[in-house]
Amino acid sequence: MKTDSKYRKAGYPVPSGTRKNAGLDFRKLLIITDLKHVTIQNKVEIPAIQKNKIYEEFDKISARLNSYVQTYVKEVNRKRAKDNFLYKFSTLKNYHKELGI
Repeated sequence: MKTDSKYRKAGYPVPSGTRKNAGLDFRKLLIITDLKHVTIQNKVEIPAIQKNKIYEEFDKISARLNSYVQTYVKEVNRKRAKDNFLYKFSTLKNYHKELGI
């Protein structure tokens, strides 16, 4: 994940011991409306340091993600999402029905 200040709103840093710039990239978000499409995995495939940070900072991550999505909806309604670097390559363009836009 790019750590430039202009990209901070498009993700959340979750560095590991070997990947200092690792993080969650909100531009690659999936919106799942039916839990039958979700399978819970018992084995976690990410380093414990990252898993712990995600659990500890879940509320902060969730708030930033919600802000990212809400701003996307506003940008679409203003017809500016395609020009906004935060949303230019976002998967949110595939979820307008789910977002009510």
